[in-house]
Amino acid sequence: ENGYLRASRKVRSSSALSDEMGALVTLAGLLRPGDTFVDGGANVGLFCCTMARFRATTPGLRVVAFEPHPDTFQRLEQNGKRCGVEVFPFGLSSASGEVEFEDGAVSHVFAVPQKGVNKSPYTVAGRNRKVQMRRLDEMIQAPCRVVLKLDVEGHELEALKGSARLFEAGCVKAVLLDSDEHPAELYEFLKANGFGFFDARSLAPQHHWNGAVLALHESFVERNEGQHQA
Repeated sequence: ENGYLRASRKVRSSSALSDEMGALVTLAGLLRPGDTFVDGGANVGLFCCTMARFRATTPGLRVVAFEPHPDTFQRLEQNGKRCGVEVFPFGLSSASGEVEFEDGAVSHVFAVPQKGVNKSPYTVAGRNRKVQMRRLDEMIQAPCRVVLKLDVEGHELEALKGSARLFEAGCVKAVLLDSDEHPAELYEFLKANGFGFFDARSLAPQHHWNGAVLALHESFVERNEGQHQA
């Protein structure tokens, strides 16, 4: 009982455990042999390095991570090499090329400036960097099966547009969106491509977008429901 009490307190005091653990468990349960896990906005690699550990029980699993911040990428590269993650110093967007980002006082505040969006209080005024962006469907090509995690500070729609050929080929089976801001265009893009929406931690149907949302392709949901019924 003392151990459970200490563990519960540790969860409440750790953002990684309280905010990310449920989504990590959910994503791990989606992986199948031969899948490709893509971590867009990987930071230092919590998600991609965790998923890479499942390669021992998931034959053919490929893990790919993207992080545009130069300093953060160095730490991601060190962590990723230990567990076989393919890491790239790029951001994900609708077009390949160079884009100016606003820097921040902490590593997870690093984003493309957006009109009409309140800046984080941790944004450092006047300290911008130019980074390289890539379309995901130029980096990963069909045929494949993709589980995609995006945490790109409001640039999710552009990242999905840059994955359009993968969606058109039916390669994407799940998308985790870790953001409090989900524009209507983002919802419509995924809905038009056959995705339903669930709470990423509980897998309850998600009717109001808030925080971590898991979009699952209808074919994946139907296939797994059929397996449960059988």
